[in-house]
Amino acid sequence: MKTNHTIQASFSPDLIGAWNEILSKEGHCHDLGQTPEWCFQWSETYSNVWKRLALVESSESIFPLMIRKEAGLRVLSWIGQRGGMMSDYSGGAGEFGGLLDALVDFDGWDVANLQFPHWQQETGGLLKALLRYEKFLWRVDVSDQSVVIDLPASFDEWLAVLARTPRTQSKRYARKVDEGIARFEILTGEEMIPAVDALIANNQTRWDVLRLKKDADFLRKSVCDLQHNTRLFLARLSDDSGCPAACLGYVSERSVFIHTAGIQREDFHGMAPGVAMYTLLVREMIRRNMRVIDFCPGLEEYKFRLGGHWVPGHRLMFARNRRAYCQYRCAESVVGFYHSCRNLAGRIYHERKGR
Repeated sequence: MKTNHTIQASFSPDLIGAWNEILSKEGHCHDLGQTPEWCFQWSETYSNVWKRLALVESSESIFPLMIRKEAGLRVLSWIGQRGGMMSDYSGGAGEFGGLLDALVDFDGWDVANLQFPHWQQETGGLLKALLRYEKFLWRVDVSDQSVVIDLPASFDEWLAVLARTPRTQSKRYARKVDEGIARFEILTGEEMIPAVDALIANNQTRWDVLRLKKDADFLRKSVCDLQHNTRLFLARLSDDSGCPAACLGYVSERSVFIHTAGIQREDFHGMAPGVAMYTLLVREMIRRNMRVIDFCPGLEEYKFRLGGHWVPGHRLMFARNRRAYCQYRCAESVVGFYHSCRNLAGRIYHERKGR
């Protein structure tokens, strides 16, 4: 029996209210990029990225989709999944079982390209549902890779699993903060808004994530819109002279997601600012009885030094017919070949320049 769905092309107060109600239900783990405020602000800021919104709503679920034009095809993906400042984890709210039923009767798309966070076991269920529709062709692959720290019952237990050097550093950094040499704070609500500027400034010195003014403004507006949400927090390491390390995080179902960080490279009272901040964050989240810290996509070495382990996220791509499937796969192959050639040319250039 099919669930009744409606497909809207714009956000409405009723839709946002129903969306937040679904997210608030116990057992529904979600990240910042799955909130209606984030998705709405993203769709407003990066309106040039998509051609149409397709917000699929039922009494039990909401799927925030957008339609992009790629290789002459109408491609469905999550809002925030592709283009602009991409969300670390995107997706819908509620049960995914009825998503395919809603899309079958909606003729505004040719290909669906959906990434699923590693903690959502939805790919298998959708594949099982796809088998009912013989004309759909599909493919599953790994879309991104994340690092997750499983938090034990105590800070000492966490220290015990680290290698000798990071364990010694973490102990020393925690002791320095306890002695008042630096401050570690977790901010929520209105306190986050002025602190975001330091995060952005630090991020711009090392990475390109917030280099564009549009991206930095998007982050500021999103934090402002979500300041009422007690799940959102900003952690920072600071003293009276400044803030060398800060990160934006989101808490859901005893999981802590690290979204965006800004960290300076310079020595800070004999500490590496990033390692010190994350060490104190681990200690605080253990005290709050959290279960995991998810660093989101990215395989930087420091995450593993802090006791993290690798987890994959999956992408499900399916098309309405063979022509659309082959056309999209061909376009993906061409783009992949182009990026591989560009990366190879970059490595050759830097190698020759260093001689």
